[in-house]
Amino acid sequence: MAALLELGAHALPAMRRFCSDNAFLSILWMLDSASSHLLKSLELGGMLELAFSIATERVSSVQTNRQVVALERLLKLLYRDGQMNGNTVSLPARDFSDFLDALLQMVLSIDYTDTRLAGLFHSWGATIQTGVYLRLNKVLRSSVFEENIRLCLRRHPGLLHCFDFVHSHSLHCPALAGRWAVRYFLDHVPGYMLWLIQELKQQGFPLDRHGVEQLDLSKFKEDGSIPG
Repeated sequence: MAALLELGAHALPAMRRFCSDNAFLSILWMLDSASSHLLKSLELGGMLELAFSIATERVSSVQTNRQVVALERLLKLLYRDGQMNGNTVSLPARDFSDFLDALLQMVLSIDYTDTRLAGLFHSWGATIQTGVYLRLNKVLRSSVFEENIRLCLRRHPGLLHCFDFVHSHSLHCPALAGRWAVRYFLDHVPGYMLWLIQELKQQGFPLDRHGVEQLDLSKFKEDGSIPG
């Protein structure tokens, strides 16, 4: 592999194909077997494109761990080489931070949330954007959520996973406490949303519409505390 790259072979087309096929082990093999030559072949644009492409792939549970490992390996290469002068991969710290924020925003929303990828990007310093808090607040205070949570979850499949991730990190990250969007979000969390997440987890149901449909909400509907 290193010899081929040194002779001028282009790595990006093959890695694009591996990504679309969810062949993350092949991507990891290429990264491990010829990292210095690979960086020169991919250059900055190719590295960013590859990280973006891997992050946007929606994969099976079997492939999720490999997807996370491949992304983490790419982030380490981008970060390491971004700190070293004269390398073909050189991403300024501010741009690297912005890139992480953008990746997090792509996998953390009321419409789609991948908690493993969100956790990876957040661990690297990505910031939950104000818009995520505002969209959560808007949906949780909407008449659709209050009157028919199942319909709300059909419209916004990622709502429960997104809320659980954002709420947990907002509670346990002191650095977020000073942001007005975080304070507003925490001050206006509906009590039945907290109950719903707790019940789903305790009973081992998924945090989605199918999980809610497995809960027995009848005893809670009588007092109107839980929307149907």
